[in-house]
Amino acid sequence: MTLRKKNSLSPTFKKILSGLGQCLIGVIIYYAISSYQQRHLITTGTLAPSFHLPQLQQTRWFDSKELAEKTSIIYFFAPWCQVCKLSASNLNTLDNQKLNVIMIALDYQHTEEVSQFVEKLDLSMPILLGNNTLKQQFNISAYPTYYVLDKEQRIIGHSMGYSTELGLKLRSLQ
Repeated sequence: MTLRKKNSLSPTFKKILSGLGQCLIGVIIYYAISSYQQRHLITTGTLAPSFHLPQLQQTRWFDSKELAEKTSIIYFFAPWCQVCKLSASNLNTLDNQKLNVIMIALDYQHTEEVSQFVEKLDLSMPILLGNNTLKQQFNISAYPTYYVLDKEQRIIGHSMGYSTELGLKLRSLQ
């Protein structure tokens, strides 16, 4: 007959603890990498740079002043970006009655590239044609990058990389 120590853990419980520990380490590493990647983005609480840009396939220009009065998501993308192709359609699911959602194309050679990207994903929000000046003003270094603005156009959130529909909705509630 073997005696078990009072403080010994069962093998199953040890496996569960080990798995939880590995998950915790993974989450910490993920947030550390995300924070490092986003270190150059504009700080929350800062007023977003204003802009005046042409809209894709329209003669009308879009002015950032049009974003006032609602929370806004500005999503920067490049038409060649594979992660953008995976995440951009999540923007279509956001409530346009409560949010302004715009996409700004950067790092494209021809507007046809942007048009094909938009048509393939059946995007319904305004698509603007950005430039290197705007890219520098918003400190864009990777795609996709997006900013969440409050009604006064102050940055209340930002992120880089893929974001789920739920992630976008939660960030826009800030």
